[in-house]
Amino acid sequence: RNYAEIAAGFGCHAERVSSSAELRPALKRAFASETPSCVEILTDPDVVSPGLVQMLGDVDPEIPQIVIPYYQNIPR
Repeated sequence: RNYAEIAAGFGCHAERVSSSAELRPALKRAFASETPSCVEILTDPDVVSPGLVQMLGDVDPEIPQIVIPYYQNIPR
C-alpha cells in the first residue's frame, strides 16, 4: 500500500520518505502546506524495538508475526 498516494488522492499534501535524512524536510513541507498532510515513513520490518520485546516477549523468527494478546489471555 502507498498511503501517501491515497492521501494525495483526497487532496492532501502527501510524501513518502525512506530515510531519516528525508524526514525533517518532508515534515517542514507538510507544515508549510497548511493543508491536511500525510508523511508516510517507510521503516525496516526486521527491526524490533526493545520496548516491544519487553511487552510481548521475543518474536519467533520462523513466524514473522506479532500476536497481540487479548486481555482475557493475560495471567492475573
